[in-house]
Amino acid sequence: MSGTYTGSLGAGESIQVSADGGANWVTASASAGTFSASGVTLSSGANALSVRTIDTAGNTTAGTGHNYTLDTVADTAPTASVTINDVDGYINNSEKAAVSYTVANVDGDATASVTFSSTGGGTPVVVNNLGNGTTTVDLSGLRGRRRSLRLAAS
Repeated sequence: MSGTYTGSLGAGESIQVSADGGANWVTASASAGTFSASGVTLSSGANALSVRTIDTAGNTTAGTGHNYTLDTVADTAPTASVTINDVDGYINNSEKAAVSYTVANVDGDATASVTFSSTGGGTPVVVNNLGNGTTTVDLSGLRGRRRSLRLAAS
């Protein structure tokens, strides 16, 4: 883990980091306002990192820590879906400039991308950074009668 500090360290002073409430401290390498500590073990769930300065006599000064949440639970099987919001199931020429669609069941910590393409050519239309909800897309640049879409979530 790494961070920044203001001011300068005195002779014999170092920065230490703890991820377990101060039970164990890891000495960081520090230079020019930045520090880096290897071997800090993060715990699952909502926790806090503590930072302090320590001198050779063992005197400490608390620094500003940072709260974090470590999610170690795997997401459930993907269930994300996309539905074209069209009554008859076909996108005709008068509809292709504003095609409404709904993305559903995207995990709260994920985003989805929808790619629209056509067997008749044209540049595929990619819409990124989608969450759950309804939006519209202009498919006028796709040629041909058969259009397809692909949903990817990450």
